[in-house]
Amino acid sequence: MSTEFLGADIWSDLTEQAKRFNGKSFVAVAYFGTGAARRLPLKKGSTLVVDASDKAVKSGQTNPAELIKLRNRGVRIFSMPNLHAKVFVFGEVAFVGSTNVSDNSAALYSEAAIRSGQTSVVSRAKQFVRTCAVNEIGPQKFESLLRAYKGRKKTGSGVKRGSSKIEPRFFIVRLTEGDEPLEDAAVIKDGVKISKDRMSSNKTHKETHYWDSAKENRYRSGDTVLPVYINSNRRVLSIEPPGEFLYSNIGSKKRYYYFEQLRRSDLSSSEFRKRMPLTLKKKIDRAGKVNQEDEMVIRRAFTK
Repeated sequence: MSTEFLGADIWSDLTEQAKRFNGKSFVAVAYFGTGAARRLPLKKGSTLVVDASDKAVKSGQTNPAELIKLRNRGVRIFSMPNLHAKVFVFGEVAFVGSTNVSDNSAALYSEAAIRSGQTSVVSRAKQFVRTCAVNEIGPQKFESLLRAYKGRKKTGSGVKRGSSKIEPRFFIVRLTEGDEPLEDAAVIKDGVKISKDRMSSNKTHKETHYWDSAKENRYRSGDTVLPVYINSNRRVLSIEPPGEFLYSNIGSKKRYYYFEQLRRSDLSSSEFRKRMPLTLKKKIDRAGKVNQEDEMVIRRAFTK
């Protein structure tokens, strides 16, 4: 199949392709609104990545009820904050364009897309979706998303005019391994229980935590950290997969942070660093906040 431009009635092609293809599809699309499960009837085993952040759900751009419909059919659902891509792969055909999945996209907006059957394009599109499929949404997370959606503001886009958007952040943190303080055992136990209740998936992720001496909580919902463990001589011992912030509490002298972390951690520190450009290697050595572009490079290192 050749590559062609689609400039009208794109959703008739996308919906028909989704209905006709009986295998596992791969889709990364920013927003999944009302009517989306009907317009994109993915089959069991398919992978769907959307922006299901609290911001996207509270604004009504992503409807968790539509995601649950697909999840009940056996589709694996992942969330990626700030996702803006619209990539659809059905077998040997890929669509890349401007279309979010919603009734508004089909009825109100002028959309455009490229449809391609070129092997190299389809392969790279599928790999892109797989790279984005890191944070799987589990039952507990769906419950909180449903509550957020039901409580969303109904006027305009759901965000007050003039209000600032709070974007999730990505931090590199350098941690020195050590034993947990015995005097805070009860605090840590409570924190672990609360954070596990908030996890999106116990199958693909695990609870992890660390501590420091900060009085104030440095993270907020949606923030992610890359843990870099060092010894007393500041030599890197290991670099763990990114973890999303879940909860924080404070003990007698230390504050504790709890994260939902990808279980897969078989990537060695040396192999990880080989995959990083020089500028990012320097940031890892210094620690601190990184931009979205650097975040994507780091996440891809753990999904190759």
